[in-house]
Amino acid sequence: SKSIVLAHAVGKEGRVTAVELNDKRAVRIKENAKRMQVQDRIDVVISDVRQLSPERIREADAILLDAPCSATGIFARHPDVLHRIRAKDIAQLAEVQARMAARVADWLKPGGQLVFATCSLEPEEGEYVAEQAQSQGLRLVSADQNMLPKGISVAPQGWVRILPGQGRDGFFIAAFTRV
Repeated sequence: SKSIVLAHAVGKEGRVTAVELNDKRAVRIKENAKRMQVQDRIDVVISDVRQLSPERIREADAILLDAPCSATGIFARHPDVLHRIRAKDIAQLAEVQARMAARVADWLKPGGQLVFATCSLEPEEGEYVAEQAQSQGLRLVSADQNMLPKGISVAPQGWVRILPGQGRDGFFIAAFTRV
């Protein structure tokens, strides 16, 4: 659904490249794009971002990295997540996220923007990855408090940590600019 929203946002002249590892999700992106009449704006690539050939992605103005995570932020809807995720799983996912962020940082044009997001409550999968990303030629850009819903605030570092409640899941979001 994020790819569809981005396709609407870029308008008729823009392009969205959705990189999806899961075949079934890639098919769903294509089906949704057609249903929402934005299929001419979305290229779907089935691949692991960490292994994707640089030729497949031209320099990007913006990248949304909706990284795979432990999904601890959705525990209100799926309580089982808290029982199946272990510390070693979180550590492995955080490592994957950091490698993905480093990889996609290379695809940004100078001045391009990266938004890193997870539905995890774990600092290893949010704050720690954001700190590491700053050593990849990325500068953290503070979120605009005026753009956030009431009750959600920007952390002093500039990122946003959303806790679950009031019908919403938990998330971590950080934005960067390539220097």
